Amino acid sequence: MIHYLVTRRHAYTLAKFLDGWGRELAGAVRILFYEKLALRRLGPGAYIFSDLERLDAAATRRAARLWEKLHARGDEYRLLNHPARSLRRHALLERLHERGRNTFRVFRFEDSLDDARLPVFLRGSDDHDGAATSLLTTPAQVEAAMRGRAPKGQLIE
Repeated sequence: MIHYLVTRRHAYTLAKFLDGWGRELAGAVRILFYEKLALRRLGPGAYIFSDLERLDAAATRRAARLWEKLHARGDEYRLLNHPARSLRRHALLERLHERGRNTFRVFRFEDSLDDARLPVFLRGSDDHDGAATSLLTTPAQVEAAMRGRAPKGQLIE
């Protein structure tokens, strides 16, 4: 059995897949909500800890404790994406650039943009909706787009 952990609000992503292309896997996948986990009801199988960027600090600690308790149960529990040790989007994109896997870089709004190459686009740091802007080709466009945006945004060059 594959146990897929996700926030209740975003469970639709895997549910939609299982209703369509992944229909033949539906019987082998169980969607679990971080908000309603009970350790005693979790049996052996593979556990995928997803949606980690959407967990606040307290929820991340709870998920990490659950990961550790499941890990202690032995080899019948295969665990992916430790909630406290897995890289979140920003850190992962930075690491991929450092290692030459991505040609683009990522910046937080508070970072210096002196070495950013244009064009760029803005996106939310914890959403999955794609770019929040079209390509921005001038520093003035970047400044205008950043004004009025939440501080959790990021810039992708």
